Amino acid sequence: MKERIKSTIRRYAIALVWVYYTLIFLWAALYFVTGDRYGIMAIINSLALYIFLPLPLVLPLAIIVRRREVWIGLAGGVMLFIWLWGGLFIPRTSQPHTDGQTLSVMTYNVLGTHLQTAPAIEVIRTEDADVVFLQEINTTLAKTIQEELSDQYPYQVLDPYDDVTGMGTISKFPIHPTGETLPLKWVGTPQILSLDWDGQDIKLINFHMWATGLAPPKIVALNYRAREAQALFLADFARVAANQEPVI
Repeated sequence: MKERIKSTIRRYAIALVWVYYTLIFLWAALYFVTGDRYGIMAIINSLALYIFLPLPLVLPLAIIVRRREVWIGLAGGVMLFIWLWGGLFIPRTSQPHTDGQTLSVMTYNVLGTHLQTAPAIEVIRTEDADVVFLQEINTTLAKTIQEELSDQYPYQVLDPYDDVTGMGTISKFPIHPTGETLPLKWVGTPQILSLDWDGQDIKLINFHMWATGLAPPKIVALNYRAREAQALFLADFARVAANQEPVI
């Protein structure tokens, strides 16, 4: 009787593993073929890391059942995980020491729907970056920045709105708008600025892409395609502009 129970558990466990393997490799096939092109796939892809969480639990089963196909599936799942996310677990190399001056840049979405300015001011002061790109800056925060950070950041180009479309850039070095604009539809108006960094002109681009949020798959797909178009345009824009000056 015990052997029969063990055999039944063994069969169900192996069947469950095969269902799990099918889900992993089916997702992988769809991911490599479609990417984020379709809304439902975009949502699944954003959570795909969690598909691999049960994978370590397969190891003891593979040891017990000693089935080659179970080991092959486990190895395939591990290699797929390493291929996609392995680089995130490699320790970062230390930054090279340099005697030259460095420019630090920070981007910060401050969430334009609330009026709590103190936390945002504290973060900016603590990070102490040379240039800070701000997204979703509202009029309350813009006023506070002008009042409390003008000594630390004397150069400010602020375009606040009391919603999520406000944009702003503050800097320790002189900045001014270039007059250039970006096509496509963005959240707020992108800022294209010129930074004078001790005689070196640097082009700054502060932008805010569309977010996905909770929406029907069709809307999610549209937003993903919009962001893809924005990213491709920015890459081309930066590549061309970099022929004349550094771009951030």
